[in-house]
Amino acid sequence: MSREVRGSPFRLLRSPVVPVMLPVLALVALALLVFNTVQCVRVWRITELPLWRRVLPAVLLLCALVANVARVWDGGAVSRAFVLALSMSAPVLAMFELDRHRKLTAAQETEPSGSAV
Repeated sequence: MSREVRGSPFRLLRSPVVPVMLPVLALVALALLVFNTVQCVRVWRITELPLWRRVLPAVLLLCALVANVARVWDGGAVSRAFVLALSMSAPVLAMFELDRHRKLTAAQETEPSGSAV
């Protein structure tokens, strides 16, 4: 005899919404991972930046992935606390570096040569 507890989290698995939402959630997570990876690669390719600034978004992404895996294997409260922060800081930092590079490049292109007399 199955005795169902009222506050059981497993009661949600019997809901008809869950089978539809799991693939959607997986696709959103995959899209965020791809976006994050593309941003990290784009920053890595900017040769004018120092090496540590080019590598930093990728390192943050790798730390977030490691913390996510540690969270799955019951890695503790530390990994649970840092997963979201690391996952969001990598694309934000990458977009900041790309925007800064675009502004500097545009400013250098619009600068007058100085040799026109």
